[in-house]
Amino acid sequence: MFGAALERCRQSLIQRYGQSDPGLRLSLIPREEGSWQALTPDSARKSLTLIRTLPDGVQDMSRDIPGLVETSLNLGVADTRADALHLRLSLRSSVLAEKEILKSRVAHITENMGGSVSWAGDYPPWEYRQDSPLREDVCRAWESLTGKRPEVVAIHAGLECGLLSAKLPGMDAVSIGPNMRDIHTTGERLEIASVGRVWDLILKVLGEKR
Repeated sequence: MFGAALERCRQSLIQRYGQSDPGLRLSLIPREEGSWQALTPDSARKSLTLIRTLPDGVQDMSRDIPGLVETSLNLGVADTRADALHLRLSLRSSVLAEKEILKSRVAHITENMGGSVSWAGDYPPWEYRQDSPLREDVCRAWESLTGKRPEVVAIHAGLECGLLSAKLPGMDAVSIGPNMRDIHTTGERLEIASVGRVWDLILKVLGEKR
């Protein structure tokens, strides 16, 4: 019965997300024989209500950079333990105030369903600065070296610049690096020639700041 329901769910997901996520897959792994404790009807109802009520996905877009996600969250892991259902969510925002609002919203929903919330692995946001002298210095140095104006882009991800900026308020920062492919996978690789170009850029910027 459960296997048939899972298959119906799989077919529905493939129909909806088959083009955007062709590798989508659901699997059922039989457990070892034995007695297993099931959720009570009330616990099952509360668990499903919580999962369906918590915010998920993109929550807000950047007001400074068109098309850039500013705030998001996603449910990454859900598992049952001896005493409770445990949900692990990942929250991201480039604006500290928006991140705190989202954390408060998650806590409010969870606590009103009888649950509790704890936070770990906090990653401070690196807020966009419209006026960045260092960014202009780097762009000018790159143009001097290559004859091309660099393209400045922003991404929705965590960077060490956020951690450093949280410790050094007011610090101006840019993120640069060599060309890398398939980052965070077993196929991660780096273009050696681009390392030299980045090194030349750093020396150029530092030389002009002396």
